[in-house]
Amino acid sequence: TSVVATLTVLVPSPILSAPAYGANGIFQFNVGGAGGNNYVIACSTNLIDWLPLETNTSPFTFTDTNAMNVPLQFYRAQPSP
Repeated sequence: TSVVATLTVLVPSPILSAPAYGANGIFQFNVGGAGGNNYVIACSTNLIDWLPLETNTSPFTFTDTNAMNVPLQFYRAQPSP
């Protein structure tokens, strides 16, 4: 017998790769993480206020068709709650 233990399983952080602007003004990148897990893509113009854009299952390609209308934009991916 031993003391009661707690096991915490953490979902790996997503990896954003292959960012690219398309000729038609779209911006896209690949999202990789633990296969089959859902990730939320969010954007921000000031790194403080974040707006969720899409939730999808890894791996996937995120495409922002509104990117050319925003002069400065940041993106992040987080595991979906």
